[in-house]
Amino acid sequence: MEARRWFAMVPAAMLMAGASVEAMAGTWVVQKENLATILMGVDFLDTQVGYVAGGNDGVGPVIFRTSDGGRTWVQQVEGMPSASYMDVSFGDDTHAVAGGMGMFYVFAGASYTQDGRTWSASKDRWLASAYQDVEAVDARSMYLIGTWARMTSYGEGVAASRDGGQTFHYFDWGMGTAARYGSFVSPTTGYVAGGQWPYDDSARFGAGSFRVNKHVALPMIDAPAREDSYDGYICIVGKTTSGGADWEVVFEDYGNFYCNGIHFVDENNGWFVAEGDDGAYIFHTADGGATWDEQHFEPDGSLIAVHMVNESEGWAAGASIIKFGFKALFLHTVDGGATWEKLDTDLKHYIFNIDSVDPDHLWAVSYGSGGCSVLQYQP
Repeated sequence: MEARRWFAMVPAAMLMAGASVEAMAGTWVVQKENLATILMGVDFLDTQVGYVAGGNDGVGPVIFRTSDGGRTWVQQVEGMPSASYMDVSFGDDTHAVAGGMGMFYVFAGASYTQDGRTWSASKDRWLASAYQDVEAVDARSMYLIGTWARMTSYGEGVAASRDGGQTFHYFDWGMGTAARYGSFVSPTTGYVAGGQWPYDDSARFGAGSFRVNKHVALPMIDAPAREDSYDGYICIVGKTTSGGADWEVVFEDYGNFYCNGIHFVDENNGWFVAEGDDGAYIFHTADGGATWDEQHFEPDGSLIAVHMVNESEGWAAGASIIKFGFKALFLHTVDGGATWEKLDTDLKHYIFNIDSVDPDHLWAVSYGSGGCSVLQYQP
């Protein structure tokens, strides 16, 4: 594969000479503290109804539903349809998929619902599987992004469902590195961000077997083991227009950082976040990945999630790595990323995911000292 690196030599903010847009933002507050041991997925359908997904020690996978904007949450999942969840995504008001960990050909790596309340395990089973991100495009087209393995085979890329999450077709994206996060703008067109960081058998925060990123390990079962140990950074973004069957590299970098979250608002406009030794980055494309510009660099930052409310306003989030731990990192833009404003916060939370209904109604899930919590934006 021919290596290609798509960097704009001048950040977008510098290209807009004389243009200054102040990204006025409110505050983020803890709405529900320590709701579960693990919460990594969040999806709101409107200002009142929303879902978060994760896992609880001693209980197993959890999906909570709120019908009052996050003030109260009701557990929906009974038993162990999957080993744990790492994300949830709705294709419409009632059809959704939740992805996470599967193992031993017994526990599925995903579950689905057709009524927004009752969750069933998908029919597929693997020796081990791990899906850190899921995307429901509509009621039938749904994607899992991650890895799957049998005794004699291993794959990484996307699992595509055309029946609302009941069964999946598996497509290795062929990049030679992990597929981590995805964003699909139609049943056939999507982008996946992946990569790796230098091998290290310990994490600075958390005590567990699943590495969310370079810094945090959570108490999940082991993901499928890779055969090699990494000695450098890789960041790759791939694009498919065939529902995962074929992939084109649209961004590639070696030695500097690895990719985390990615979000496209349409086929052309997209953002992804990345992080390396010195801090975190935000990249943007306005032409479907043909070219990219580095919009922002955050020293000592870790960015896991990026979520755009529309093509102008959005958020990137994670944590600032400080001497004695971390604190929440929120970056906000109202001009498509030409400028990003850093919010002043003392929240001791590591932001994992963000979702919105409109610019004034947003929620996030985060990791803290006592477990994982739900955060709400107050404009």
